[in-house]
Amino acid sequence: IKIIKNLFIEQYIDKLKNLISNDVPKNFDNIKEGYYEWEVDNWRSLKKEEYSPEFKLCGYYWYCYNEYIIKTF
Repeated sequence: IKIIKNLFIEQYIDKLKNLISNDVPKNFDNIKEGYYEWEVDNWRSLKKEEYSPEFKLCGYYWYCYNEYIIKTF
C-alpha cells in the first residue's frame, strides 16, 4: 500500500495502475481492476489492531490493516 496525499482520486488510481503494471510480469493478463477507498482522518489515532471495513473487490473479500498490510480471505 502506498499512501499518497493531496491527489485527486483519478490521479491516485492512475498511479496505482502504473505501480501494478510495473510489477506484473508481461506474460500475465490483467483480468480485473478495482479499488476501495478507506478514508482515515488520523492514522495515529487508530488502535494497533484496527482494520478497514470488509470490502469485496474482483470477487474476493478484503480488508486493510492499519500497518499498511492488505489481507484477503
